Amino acid sequence: MKKTTLFIFAMLLFVAGFSQEVTLTFVGRDVNTNNPVSLSKVLIANETQGWTDTLTASDTVVVMDVALGIEENLDAGAFGLSQNNPNPFNGTTTVYLRTAKSDPVALVVTDMNGKTVSTLQTASLQPGLHQFRISVANAGTYALTARQNGETSSIKMLSNSGTGSGIEYAGTASPATDIVLKNGSRNHTCSLGDALTFKGFADRYGVLIVGETVQIILNGSETIVLPLEYVISPNPNDGQPCIGTPTVTDSDGNVYNTVELGNQCWLKENLKTTSAIGDTYAPYGEAANIATYGRLYTWEAAMQGAASSEANPSGVRGICPEGWHLPSVMEWEQLVGYVMCQSSFWCEDEPNSILKALAAQTGWEDSDVACSPGNDMSSNNAAGLSLIPAGDYMSGGYNSFQFRADYWTCTEEPYPTNYSYMRSGTAQTKTFAHLRCDQTDGISVRCLKD
Repeated sequence: MKKTTLFIFAMLLFVAGFSQEVTLTFVGRDVNTNNPVSLSKVLIANETQGWTDTLTASDTVVVMDVALGIEENLDAGAFGLSQNNPNPFNGTTTVYLRTAKSDPVALVVTDMNGKTVSTLQTASLQPGLHQFRISVANAGTYALTARQNGETSSIKMLSNSGTGSGIEYAGTASPATDIVLKNGSRNHTCSLGDALTFKGFADRYGVLIVGETVQIILNGSETIVLPLEYVISPNPNDGQPCIGTPTVTDSDGNVYNTVELGNQCWLKENLKTTSAIGDTYAPYGEAANIATYGRLYTWEAAMQGAASSEANPSGVRGICPEGWHLPSVMEWEQLVGYVMCQSSFWCEDEPNSILKALAAQTGWEDSDVACSPGNDMSSNNAAGLSLIPAGDYMSGGYNSFQFRADYWTCTEEPYPTNYSYMRSGTAQTKTFAHLRCDQTDGISVRCLKD
């Protein structure tokens, strides 16, 4: 059964002299509708002990091994030694002693022949949990005995080597534990009474939704509701010129309109500049098409020597005007995810059918496919991005003019080599797809404001 709303944070904690399983169950909830939300990850922070970690969808269970090693058969408030852990050990080990009275304690280590190896007489110890470091000079089997006011407790210990004999009082012990995630790569400590904070994250059509921070004091098992505003509110300026930047001019003097979507500001037209290192082409090989469809660029020409980037923002200016940059895969994902979150941009109530809302109202081949850009072009461009099909230049020829709109990202695909990612849609499709393209092909460029 698919898990949609819960993360389980299962912990074994030492509590009052015995081991107790504490389970924290995380439930995502939309703050507006109170509907359950599928969590993609949960950020955990232990404010008391100063560590953070993240549970992801694959790390749904965290097991906290009891670090103190106190045996479960010790009654709460009883006098007794814990078994040292690990056992066997290498010369030095730690042992925990629970005391119920305020009296001195005597500890004795003897070898298998009954010979005393080391002793320690403590001052009066307060009731609670205390730790001692035990060292032995030689490999072998030893007995440790603790006595307090007529009560006695003993354990056997096995050492593989020696470091020198002695018993050292190491202070009181707190009920700390080690966290070991499923992949076993992270270790932290956590105790009852710690202040923990949690923040939930969810994926909404490719957009990462960040939830509100929730804080608890760890006292035992409980269900923790992580609130998120799962429905992304539309930007009231969607489809309008970017506030403060209605137009931008490139190095060739070409002037472009801009459009705002979500919190991104895009060029509303395909790039036209010829100020490029690398090959550029006129759509369908005709210079008259450049005014409407922009130019086609190889990836080399689009990047202008910059390295591939997956970041958001990409940091790759490339061929874009000053103050603008070539979008990465993640930035195109942000755009598509945002548009998919706005039902006003859907066609026939389908969140994936958004290409029509992004496509210009002219310049497409006719199509009889419902919700495609070529079908009833007058109803296109609800989002205002005005994507237009300049086609491409590949293998020495022009293809798909007025049928296909392809746009470079600045993100290179690692395998096969010499390919990079692009966004693509056609006159007969409903989605704006994530594809790859040979870097020597000529396709369109849209720039994003820094």
